[in-house]
Amino acid sequence: MHRRFQFSLKTLLVATMAICLFCGYQVNRARRQREAVAKIEKSGGLALYGYEWDQDQDRSKSAPLLEPGPAWLRNLLGIDYLDSVVAIEAQECEMTDSDFVWLLDRLPNVSYLELRMNPIGDASMPKVGTMRNLTTLRLARTDITDSGLRDIGRNKSLRSLDLCGDRVTDTGLLALSGLTELRSLYIEMTDVTDSGVSELKKVLPRVKKRRY
Repeated sequence: MHRRFQFSLKTLLVATMAICLFCGYQVNRARRQREAVAKIEKSGGLALYGYEWDQDQDRSKSAPLLEPGPAWLRNLLGIDYLDSVVAIEAQECEMTDSDFVWLLDRLPNVSYLELRMNPIGDASMPKVGTMRNLTTLRLARTDITDSGLRDIGRNKSLRSLDLCGDRVTDTGLLALSGLTELRSLYIEMTDVTDSGVSELKKVLPRVKKRRY
């Protein structure tokens, strides 16, 4: 009887510890996400949660929206405990490389990034290469060069990439050869030539050169 009680007590302690660790993780995750959302909104950008985003169309959903969880729980805990940010629209928000990395560290589930006309360069691209859920990346008129494309080329989930107006060339474009999911490529006003696009299409035949 004593041994059974001892075993049950140990199981209870382990279960309690696991629950505490899980709750601590959720509290920290929600706090970090909330901080990131506040920073994006303060800069004039927009952060969209999963229930607000149409993953297939790469755009925000039309009303009415089905919010996660019951209203009383959302009011009690806040949306950051119930859903994840999946899209960032931060065009022309004066976001720097350090700002960008800070945000992505706190928003690991982002699938859509709109960062056109920000002073972002190659320094933050290694982080982009590790974003497993990222499918759309819009970096038009930033400071990205061929060096940054080498890091972007490590992200195997990308399906759409916008580099319009960036300082990229045919050499950098070939660094994207490993992006087997890539379908749409925007490269107007760059130094990429038709020959460079043709070379990439030999490796990625399903890639289409798009225009706005």
